[in-house]
Amino acid sequence: MSAKNNKTLWIVVAILGVLTLLFVLSRQERKGGDSGDTAKVSADDWVKGDGRAGVTLIEYSDFQCPACASYEPVIKELMDKFGQQMKFVYRHFPLTQIHRNALPAARAAEAAGKQEKFWEMHDLLFDKQGLWSNESDAAQIFVEYAKSLGLDEKKFKQDYDSREVRDRIQTQLAGASALGLNGTPSFILNGKKISNPRTLADFQALIASAIKDTPPPALNPDDLANAPDVHEHADFALFINGQKFDLSKAKYQPDKNDEENSDHDHDSHLHDPYVHLHDKKGQLIHKHKTGVTLGYFFQTIGFEFTEKCLATDTKEEYCTNDTQSLKFFVNGVRDTRYDQYEIKDLDRILVSYGPLTDAELQAQLKAVTDEACIYSEKCPKRGEAPTEQCIGGLGSDCEQ
Repeated sequence: MSAKNNKTLWIVVAILGVLTLLFVLSRQERKGGDSGDTAKVSADDWVKGDGRAGVTLIEYSDFQCPACASYEPVIKELMDKFGQQMKFVYRHFPLTQIHRNALPAARAAEAAGKQEKFWEMHDLLFDKQGLWSNESDAAQIFVEYAKSLGLDEKKFKQDYDSREVRDRIQTQLAGASALGLNGTPSFILNGKKISNPRTLADFQALIASAIKDTPPPALNPDDLANAPDVHEHADFALFINGQKFDLSKAKYQPDKNDEENSDHDHDSHLHDPYVHLHDKKGQLIHKHKTGVTLGYFFQTIGFEFTEKCLATDTKEEYCTNDTQSLKFFVNGVRDTRYDQYEIKDLDRILVSYGPLTDAELQAQLKAVTDEACIYSEKCPKRGEAPTEQCIGGLGSDCEQ
């Protein structure tokens, strides 16, 4: 072999070696449990709980798996306790080598999902696991389950046999493989695989810790658009370093004709349709939608409010440190939900920053007005709710 051909051969070998190394490394990375995009919730996922929640629990499960069935009551307990603070995602991982009816069961659940009954079929399959697991014709049993759920039998059978349903399950199987999962149930909490908790208390502690450590996403108007309508009011006061913050200024009021509003950086928020300051004294919060939080209210006037810091519309920050702290009270009681607290009818809310003596705190709590009952749904004796044209004050056009 010539020196030229020998050199060419070594170049080819080197290139192949590099490609092989990259392939091996990529496989090792996938098998190492790096979730990447696989653990992210997609529009195709089956989700329970608050879809906006920052905490996500994903279960890769097998309908024929006895251990998976034993965890079902635990998951239900978790959702009862934390359903408004987390979301739960179910994904298929049928272990076909040991569970011959696991894949057919997954197809049955997906077919039911095509008729908006995924979770109903999901519960039924686990509840009756012992009745169909070892049957030679489980598919016919699943048809009976579909009929019991009021599903269209013909459509159910078509979807059960469809390529779309099969491909969806295979995609989730591939996701389990990419995560390096090797058994069911497998749980992914906020993108990381966790060891299966042995007790409900252990699982609850894990979720509670994740909720504490995960900042919830901020509300936006789209989140509230479809929420139930309400007509509620709450008394409110904000103190910074012992001084009551003046929210009576025109720039914080929902008056579109006020010239001062037009120059405000957060003008688009001032006329929020879901919450605003009700009176020109700046002491009443007027709420129109279920789900409006204190953090969202602050956002509408250009503030930012979290457990650690309050930032005003002029970008001044007041953060908890060694000598001063940000505190939040509802009806005289310290609360720890801060920006996530949903404002309730007739609440008396105090937000206070600074070093406080007991006497100063009591004085601030007393400074929170008791006027929210004026137009509250719970206080019809004080008058009916005003129309939107008189929002912003208690003028002559408002019903007294």
